[in-house]
Amino acid sequence: MPTDANDIAAGVEAAYAQAYSDADPGQLGELFTPDATVQTEWGPVLDGRAEIEPGLIALFGASQVPDALINVPVLSRQISPDVIVSHGTASRNAPEGPTEHFLYTRVYVHRDGHWLIAANHIARPSEHPKPDGVGANPDDPDA
Repeated sequence: MPTDANDIAAGVEAAYAQAYSDADPGQLGELFTPDATVQTEWGPVLDGRAEIEPGLIALFGASQVPDALINVPVLSRQISPDVIVSHGTASRNAPEGPTEHFLYTRVYVHRDGHWLIAANHIARPSEHPKPDGVGANPDDPDA
């Protein structure tokens, strides 16, 4: 089992992307704790797996399943032995139309030997220009 927060996040995200790309709401729902919350890209907050799984069924039924979802953890920090907070980027390639880009923040908790998602916030990147000095990293010329 990975012990580094980034490796743990990457493992959960790989399983998430696979279940999403397979349009498998049950498999994806199992990655969430029973009491997880999801802030959707449309605004509503889904409270618990009992709301998350039907939301996934509705999502997969209402839109074409993407050819691929790619989740990339950018910064993951273990804030206690059983809790990791991770920020990342996601892109999904629809069979028709442009690639969509998202930002996410997820809280993973370690329960019964597994890392699960306890909270998930999804957002679209801002269309406004990024001000100088926001998120600046002197080692990254594109920051």
